[in-house]
Amino acid sequence: MTGNIFLALLTFGLWSDPKPSCSQLAAKVREFVHDVMVSPEAIDQRFTTRAVAVLKALIRNVFAKLQARDQGCDDDLFHRLTHVSIADSTGFELPEPLKESCPGCGGSASQAGAKLPWVWDSQQSAFGLFERVPLKIPDHN
Repeated sequence: MTGNIFLALLTFGLWSDPKPSCSQLAAKVREFVHDVMVSPEAIDQRFTTRAVAVLKALIRNVFAKLQARDQGCDDDLFHRLTHVSIADSTGFELPEPLKESCPGCGGSASQAGAKLPWVWDSQQSAFGLFERVPLKIPDHN
């Protein structure tokens, strides 16, 4: 399985099911590339810290390219400001076995979850913050 197939799997491949099993992901690979056979174990072995680093780098690259485009607003809009940051976060549920390292909100909500808060520094065209935190941690923290 190539890096491009893995990237497609983690982006386009997750649209139909937000919590696919490794077996479902392996079947999705066969949908993308008919002559590639990947086992569920092979999919599981790809989820490494190196894969996370590559995905983070790709996201940073996309945001840098977006930042380099025409902003569609007046150049004078921020001229009085010394620093402009854009902050956001997105949260999502994770499989229950991950509840120790990524606790969810609990109760009737998922027992495991993560949040990806980020801060984009527009002057540096870089992330000041981009990390994974447990879903139960409020954004203001």
